[in-house]
Amino acid sequence: MNTPADLTYQAADGHVGRLRLAGGQVAPGTWARIAELAELGDGRIHLTTRGNLRVRGIRNPEAFNTAAQAAGFRSGASLIASPLARLQNVIGQVEEIATTAALAGILLGIDDGGGDILSQRPDLGLQLDQPRENARLIRQGEVSEVSLPLAQALVALRNACGEVDGRQLPTTAGSLPEPPVGWTPKPPSGWTPEPLVGWIPETDGSVTLAAGLKFGVLEARVAQMLDVIEADTTVTPWQGLLIHGLSESIADQVLRVLAPLGLIFNAESPWLRVSACIAAPGCRHALSEVRSDAAQAAASGIPARLHFVGCSRNCGRPKGPHTLYQATGEGEYEVIEG
Repeated sequence: MNTPADLTYQAADGHVGRLRLAGGQVAPGTWARIAELAELGDGRIHLTTRGNLRVRGIRNPEAFNTAAQAAGFRSGASLIASPLARLQNVIGQVEEIATTAALAGILLGIDDGGGDILSQRPDLGLQLDQPRENARLIRQGEVSEVSLPLAQALVALRNACGEVDGRQLPTTAGSLPEPPVGWTPKPPSGWTPEPLVGWIPETDGSVTLAAGLKFGVLEARVAQMLDVIEADTTVTPWQGLLIHGLSESIADQVLRVLAPLGLIFNAESPWLRVSACIAAPGCRHALSEVRSDAAQAAASGIPARLHFVGCSRNCGRPKGPHTLYQATGEGEYEVIEG
């Protein structure tokens, strides 16, 4: 087991706590503990593009670390997985690799074969072949043409992560080891998934509710309500939330309760097309507060995909086609098509 690591860092608006989720999964009973952790900060839970959670404005980082570790949160590589595929078995096996301390900063991904996670260009990971008995290794966002039995693919992934471990905490894809001789990537599809939103019938007769969130922010009181539902949930790499395994009657009740509290179940909502980094006053690098401008863009109903950032670091920038508003000063932007 890893030695517990500090799960906080200092930002302009206080300490920020990092809550890493394996494949975005949140088990029943966990949201109440997350809500309690949020109350140690500003009372809000921030979903990230790595399928994790953040708590900002933490007043006592030592107390937060103690409580987060008691709740089972640990450091390690971020691990994202196709959120509708229910890949718990594979996620569990990759999670054993992800919790290696030297992999912190690396993004691991498990794609069900549809390309949704591959579109996020994980540093390392697996793309499953149907019927999920074989898999292909992902390196630096590219997937191998060679399909291996799943057990062998997991060994290959572990070995690739071992190479990373030996290079002592690389934090970018550029720090990753070069692919082995004979590596042949499949051509990228250029496909990016549409946001998962609304009522999704499952093959077993249950319903998954998929919700978007304004700027990926969830209030602690809503997290408490999620805990009452007692359902498996998934945080997606698109700062969304899935609530799984509901009966139709319960799904209808959940939708009616949570929609007025800010969860977005309407696929036509302009908020699904506008995102922003934390910017000022939360980030010391930011040249401007940007979320009010992003909110105005959403209110105007602009149909294009927009992302607002406070500086040239471009945090949270989408992988698919979008227009980037990069702050150059307070309320001033350079507009970049991407």
